[in-house]
Amino acid sequence: MRSAAFFNYLIIMIKKFILLFIICFLAISGYSQSSNDLNNQAWALIEKEKFVEALKSFEKAIKLDPENGWAYYGAGFVLNFKLKEYKKSIPYYEKAQDLIKDKPFILSETALAYDGLKERDKALEFFLKSIELSKSLNEKPATWITLNVAAYYLFHLKEKNYKEALKYLDIVINSSEYSAENKDTALDWKSYAYYELKDDQNFVKFAEDYVANGLNAQTVKVKSDYLANYYYKTGDFEKMKFYANKVGADFWITR
Repeated sequence: MRSAAFFNYLIIMIKKFILLFIICFLAISGYSQSSNDLNNQAWALIEKEKFVEALKSFEKAIKLDPENGWAYYGAGFVLNFKLKEYKKSIPYYEKAQDLIKDKPFILSETALAYDGLKERDKALEFFLKSIELSKSLNEKPATWITLNVAAYYLFHLKEKNYKEALKYLDIVINSSEYSAENKDTALDWKSYAYYELKDDQNFVKFAEDYVANGLNAQTVKVKSDYLANYYYKTGDFEKMKFYANKVGADFWITR
């Protein structure tokens, strides 16, 4: 009886020893895989809208493998887009940039974090870095980024730069990569840039182009209003009437 009991005890101890050995082996050799598993778990939690739990999972992944750049990226992503903790997201993005090379979208997401903080100059800086990195990789920048850069030069910076904005608007207008809606917005903004530059000839040219081809009915009215006033001031009453009629008598006010 004693020998059987001892034998059973020995089997149990061997099993425990083997289990302990496996745990130790995984702890020593399986950091990267365990970190990646936590990454995958975090993205699954994001899909379930469990954002705080996802962040904790990314942070655990980083603790297990401090060289896991995608864990830093994931933490930055969830802080930036899901928890709106823009300032906290930036160090994670910066570490991800160090560890993951040649990924322009990480730079553009960093730009959006700065935009969330209303730090427009820094946001533009990272958008431009993203564009330059794309070019260095012989890739086309994401279409929304080019239009965003134009918007910064036109509207968001303390010191506007309309001439620089025009360069990016022309990229949108002249490229087949952009949607009709993107091109419509770019044409609208292009006439606006020339208006602000007091370049009447080009303002009229592109405003008339928008009135003829634009997709947004309200914007067509606004452009027509400006053109009617322009032709009134220059004495071309036929064109003034043409554009005033597009606006409507109740809407048109002589400036």
